[in-house]
Amino acid sequence: MPRMGLLSLHIAFSGGRGLIPRARSSDQTEMSADIVTIDGYPLRSSDPDFTSQELLTRTLENCRAVAPLYPTIGQLFPEICKMPDPSPLLGPALKRLDWNLRENPDGEQWATFFGPMINRICMDVDSATEEQLFFLCEWAHVLKLHNCHHLGDRIALFGWNLHKKNGLSDVSLDQLRKALHVFQAPGTSASALFQLAWTIFRAEKPTDVDDHRWSASVRRDLDGMPKKLRCQRRIRATGRSKIPSTLPGMVPVFQRT
Repeated sequence: MPRMGLLSLHIAFSGGRGLIPRARSSDQTEMSADIVTIDGYPLRSSDPDFTSQELLTRTLENCRAVAPLYPTIGQLFPEICKMPDPSPLLGPALKRLDWNLRENPDGEQWATFFGPMINRICMDVDSATEEQLFFLCEWAHVLKLHNCHHLGDRIALFGWNLHKKNGLSDVSLDQLRKALHVFQAPGTSASALFQLAWTIFRAEKPTDVDDHRWSASVRRDLDGMPKKLRCQRRIRATGRSKIPSTLPGMVPVFQRT
């Protein structure tokens, strides 16, 4: 199935939080960029994230140079590792990864470096924007294959924090469902899977009794419990406690397709 630039669609976030920006397509990009980059990314000095993209260009050049030497993370990303707070690079790095995987015929080779790079950037980040969450979920299957080891934990944390802060848009909720499917394969911690599933459960709105979503099944299980136990679970399910240690129907969902 060919890759589709989902960001080129007019997808509106709910709650009036605006549109996901439309990525530049080949017909919108000028024939030549102001600056030649190693991966062909169209970079101009007038770009709002020019400084960050210049750093990423230097980083990719360094990665290409040291790759045959089996380098450490510090040798691959020396500038990023020395930054006290690399979180401002998350958005530009995801934007560039997205461009490479959609627009660049040779972009897959750069995912080898973006995987551990984004993993390093995310390690100390506790929150992300809804746009950043979109990109992380969109390319989770690629990043997971390329040593982005903390991706499941970060997406779970980012999704939960966004849900608590402003609630999740339908777009973001769909992206979390997509990520949960990716992380069902081996390699993601049980705690990340549980937090991700719990966030989806909390964010999904109950509908009719014929709803076949697993979150609806969990709610029906809650309704079938003895009254005392049901009240205790309801307190947790309505958000008046931290993420629960157990919830009926939550563990089997990790094995569902």
